[in-house]
Amino acid sequence: MSDLFWPGDERAGALLSQSALLDAMVAVEAAWLAALVGTSVAPAAAADDLRGLVGPDDLEAVARGAESGGNPVVPMLGLLRTRLADRNPVATTWVHRGLTSQDVLDSALMLCAVEAVA
Repeated sequence: MSDLFWPGDERAGALLSQSALLDAMVAVEAAWLAALVGTSVAPAAAADDLRGLVGPDDLEAVARGAESGGNPVVPMLGLLRTRLADRNPVATTWVHRGLTSQDVLDSALMLCAVEAVA
């Protein structure tokens, strides 16, 4: 059933869920990192697809961090960098470089919207 705050959102199902948004934010960061490496702005050693670093088990922590930080990108990025440090320390200095939190959130919402409209 629809409601006043989110009319029609029930039709989007999992495409606009919290997990979908978190996955999309990671996808935006991964695409940007790939672009930096692909254009030689970042060194080849910084390449990383960021898969498996942040996922559904992190939703509560990201939501708590979003409340205090104003958006979910800040806590998601903190988790990414912490976990990436062991896997690819070079990438930690390049992930999110040149982006704003709003860039990531807006782009992630658009990725989710494209899926929902399709």
